[in-house]
Amino acid sequence: MGFLQLLVVAVLASEHRVAGAAEVFGNSSEDFIILAVWGMLAVSGITLQIRRERGRPFFPPHPYKLWKQERERRVTNILDPSYHIPPLRERLYGRLTQIKGLFQKEQPAGERTPLLL
Repeated sequence: MGFLQLLVVAVLASEHRVAGAAEVFGNSSEDFIILAVWGMLAVSGITLQIRRERGRPFFPPHPYKLWKQERERRVTNILDPSYHIPPLRERLYGRLTQIKGLFQKEQPAGERTPLLL
């Protein structure tokens, strides 16, 4: 008994027409043809959907995660420099200039260049 014959028997069981179900789909090659068509439709549908969705972003994040990120963004002020750690190179350069400043002589206050009239 083919797949479609079983399906017809299951559908017609409540209507007492099970006796004629075997003659409706007598040849099992029809079952293979219909299954092949369904398989081809499934594969082509999946392929089409993958091609259409390739350039699109994934599902958006959960609304709770978005809310939590927004709340965290409001709590930390991005413009406040105390939240940011400068790169190692800048930190070392800053320390070096502080140390150099200890060994430099203080410059006399006032103007060093003559006024140009």
